[in-house]
Amino acid sequence: MRRAGPEVARVKKTSVGVASSRTTQLDAPKASARNGRLLHWPRMHEAWLISIATGAGAALGIVAGALLARSARAVLAAALVGLVAGAVLAWLVFDWKAAIGGGAGGALGGFGAGVFARGAVRRGATPGGLVVLMGGAALGVFALALIPFVGFLEALAIPAFALRARRRAGEKYAGLRTLAK
Repeated sequence: MRRAGPEVARVKKTSVGVASSRTTQLDAPKASARNGRLLHWPRMHEAWLISIATGAGAALGIVAGALLARSARAVLAAALVGLVAGAVLAWLVFDWKAAIGGGAGGALGGFGAGVFARGAVRRGATPGGLVVLMGGAALGVFALALIPFVGFLEALAIPAFALRARRRAGEKYAGLRTLAK
């Protein structure tokens, strides 16, 4: 490949009704003198990939929490399933560093979703409706994880919101049973 000087692109400008044409010279972006690449931010790219894996793991943990809401040990089981699913998926798609982030995000997301889902089922939510709603939330979490560093924040925020909701939770919803008395 020839690298004698800056590469120049020529663009032909034409317009309707004009017989003459003009050409304009466009300069190519300057490459780094060190390695020839346009940008040199491998650490930023690596952190972004780990953030995506962490957010994806949190989304898988949410799905696991919704699916396991009826079990007696929903919180522990959802955290474990989220950890394994997030780590394996991140390992297959990215690398071992992302697998650590994906596993941590899956464990935290599964813990938070397990706490939330278990409390919702205890207060009268249907498991099918819970899976649909939390599945939609998991899609939103995954979409937000594509923003750099938001995946890390999601993995920390999900268990915090679940523990806050657990403290403020009431008893089973009485609904129309209160009118029957």
